[in-house]
Order: sequence, then C-alpha cells, then structure tokens
Amino acid sequence: MKFTNRADHIAKLPHTALTVRYGDEGRAATLFTGAALPGLPERGTARVKPGGTLTADIGVAVPAPAAGARATVTAEVTKEGMAQAENLFFEGNLPGHAPATSPAFSSTGPAAGTTVPLGTWSKSGLRLSPISLTQGDGRGRQAQLELSVANNTADPKTGMNISLRVLSGDALRQIASITPSLGYKDAPIAPHRTATTLIRFTIPDTAVPGPITVETSATGGTRTTFGGTLR
Repeated sequence: MKFTNRADHIAKLPHTALTVRYGDEGRAATLFTGAALPGLPERGTARVKPGGTLTADIGVAVPAPAAGARATVTAEVTKEGMAQAENLFFEGNLPGHAPATSPAFSSTGPAAGTTVPLGTWSKSGLRLSPISLTQGDGRGRQAQLELSVANNTADPKTGMNISLRVLSGDALRQIASITPSLGYKDAPIAPHRTATTLIRFTIPDTAVPGPITVETSATGGTRTTFGGTLR
C-alpha cells in the first residue's frame, strides 16, 4: 500500500483497516507480517510531508486452489480529525490460472415463506453451506458451515448484520446461537460482491443423524429458514 500526502502540510497516516477477499464467494485471505513485511504503522505513529509517499508492505496468504481468482481489497480509511471512515475498494487477480467459479447469487431462489435447502441461495441474498461434522467424543460433535452474504447494490454494505439460531430435530431444539462477523466490527462488503465467513459450533451426538434447521435474522427483522440433514 502506498499513501501519498497531497495536502500542503505534514499529515499523519490515516488509520486503515484492511481486508482481502478472494473468489466469487469472497472468502477472507490471511494477512501477515514478517521481517521483510512490516505491515501498516501503528495508529498515529507515521507522518508524511507534503508530496511525500509512505509505502507499507503486507503479506497475503490464500489456499493454493485460489490461484488466479479475483481479489477484492477493502481499505477502511479514517483520516486525522474525521469520525467517519471512507471505504476504498481495489480489485485484481491473484497470480496463477483462474479456478472454476462457484454459483453466483441469483434472485430466483426459493419463494419467501419456504424453507431454503442448505447450499442454496435465498431470495434475500443469503446462503448457508451444508454442515460438516467431526466424529463425536461423547461431548458432542464439532460442526462448521459457511455463511455467504451477497451485496447486490451499488453501495458498500456495512457488515453482515446477521444472527443465526441452530435447531435440531423435528422438535426444533435450539443448540446454538451465533452472531458472525467479517473479522472486525462493521467491516464493509464491496458493492456487487459477496462475503463468506466460517462458523463453528457444537452439535449433540443425539442430533446425528437427523434434520437440522438454521434460522437467520437480519437487521430490520427479516428472517430466513434453512434446512438440511445431519449424517
């Protein structure tokens, strides 16, 4: 990242929150620093003279299958003396050959008032992957799924703003309540892009095999019900 001071006075480097997402589903890359990658300076510690430029080198790690995928870099920048952050989005491709793409969000999902199968997009732009399980140890099974949120507008979407209730069996016994995030509070989703996050929780051994239901609640009160089967 390069920061250029275009003002006529010495300026502090703005506070910058950085995220990198890759692929059509917008999975998060891992940012890292090291001896040759010092990363961003601590807040308020760097100053740049008029016309000067400061360069910050930051490492980005992604899984090998992500080679060639689209990468969206989001910089949430708060300038000195400003309370409101500015969202900046940059895009390019990761090195390598482009992988096969995943199904993109489609508004032709199941009608409202129905249970959406896990792995399918809802009309509101949500998708929950099928749930994967580890072997039980008598205290329950570790479970995980991915939540994808599509921002199908021309403006940034502030955070996921979704909470989940996981319910097991036909009696809909609540076994988990989760509020996922994108790494830090209110991290934005770029316009016309999707963000995906991994969610982990524990499922009782007695719930497997059997039906599983996940209810999502969005800010504003919209609810969507997803259903599947644990095996």
